[in-house]
Amino acid sequence: MNKLKVLTAIFVLMFTGIGCWDVRDVTNRAFVTAIGLDAAEEGFKVTLLIPRPANIKNISSQIYSVHETEEAESISKAVSLLQSKLSRDISFGHLRAVVIGEKLARQSNFNDLLSYIGKNPEVAFRHRLFFVEGREARDVLATIPFLNRALTSELVGLAGSGEHLGVVRTKRFFDFLGDLRQTNGNALGARMVMKNNNGRAELSRIGGAIFTNWRLAGWLNPDEMRDANWLLKENPNIVVVTKLGKGQYSCLINKKSVKIKPLVDDNGQLKFAVNIKAVGNISEQLGTSLDLTEPQNMQKVEAAIKKTVYQQASKAVQKSQQEVGSDYLGFDRALINNEPELYANRNWPEVYPTIPVEIKVELRIPTVGIERR
Repeated sequence: MNKLKVLTAIFVLMFTGIGCWDVRDVTNRAFVTAIGLDAAEEGFKVTLLIPRPANIKNISSQIYSVHETEEAESISKAVSLLQSKLSRDISFGHLRAVVIGEKLARQSNFNDLLSYIGKNPEVAFRHRLFFVEGREARDVLATIPFLNRALTSELVGLAGSGEHLGVVRTKRFFDFLGDLRQTNGNALGARMVMKNNNGRAELSRIGGAIFTNWRLAGWLNPDEMRDANWLLKENPNIVVVTKLGKGQYSCLINKKSVKIKPLVDDNGQLKFAVNIKAVGNISEQLGTSLDLTEPQNMQKVEAAIKKTVYQQASKAVQKSQQEVGSDYLGFDRALINNEPELYANRNWPEVYPTIPVEIKVELRIPTVGIERR
């Protein structure tokens, strides 16, 4: 009987209004959905994007608010200063996007930028990461969304839509961070461009952000990103445009694989063999084009497109080795995975631009698009 009384008392306590002393009411929290980080004269500028609960149910209004940017010598202190202006406790449990301005990305080690977010127990690393060319992150977070009520939804949608496009970089945060750590600071991130379109700020995620030694080193434009994607292990949809005679042909590559293999000759000289296999279909013909129902004509077009693919992949290697001097294409990862001792015994940033790269392309176009009338 005594046990029954004890159990009854426990249940009464559980379902009365006493509650847990350390649980914060969600109605008293300001949920940050995006954070912008920029360089200040001494330290950081931090901008937080927080939904306005009062506007969420009103479908005619935007549901976000950009709070005044604060500057401080650390991100932690800037967040504290922002907290002093808010009537609710800041929470990063719903963080979905991190936007970093170009100036800060160039001058700060990415590990330093990651420190505050990485040490915050509320943050789940599912957020998207963007680097803004020529602008500050706070400019992006002040943008009016085009297709969504909330800017954060717009940013997440930009990161996810057209994920397989060949002209963009769609590296997720975890993968980007993994590349940086495996190669001691070399990786390709997502490039964001902000333009004025008839008085309206327009955001686009296009091209790529080159990181060398943990810092932003430069940008890849859409064509350069397309070239680089021939060597990266993702499976993007790349449109290859080739001229042959008086005709122009567009081939949509819908299946692609690439293998990068390190080879060492008898003299101990290292080189890389790149084997690209691609399958696509003719998506467009312009000008005086050949009749592709004829096998010999298709062979000519295949050969021309194959040559174009080889040229684009070769330009990507030249850009990486000679113009930038940074291995963001993954040759170091191929060497680490296959010949870790060879990588350990070399000063990779110094020797990478001198390593020969041989490229082989295999292309197949089994079908031609059908014109509907």
